[in-house]
Amino acid sequence: MDEDIKQLLQKNLEYTKEVHDMVKKLQHHVLMQQIFSVLKVIIIVVPIVLALLYGWPYFKQALGIYDQVIGKVELMEKATQPAGLLNIFEQLPQEFKKSGNMSDQDIKNFLK
Repeated sequence: MDEDIKQLLQKNLEYTKEVHDMVKKLQHHVLMQQIFSVLKVIIIVVPIVLALLYGWPYFKQALGIYDQVIGKVELMEKATQPAGLLNIFEQLPQEFKKSGNMSDQDIKNFLK
């Protein structure tokens, strides 16, 4: 009986060592996964943040140019419509007033 218990304890010790080795390997694997997941996030997020920080003025400039082009296209579309030509002549005095270069009398003389 004593010998059986001793053998069982010995087997139990061997299994415990195996389980301990497996747990160590799993812990190492989990640690590596965490490190690589952080590295992946850094590799993805850092360039995006840097691009936004350094590229934002260029993006705003491009967006401004895009808005100007769209405005010109819309103005040309309105001008090509039959009522658009009359509409341009109605808006012309307002545009001259916005620029501040001409008075009302100058605008009337110009349109005559």
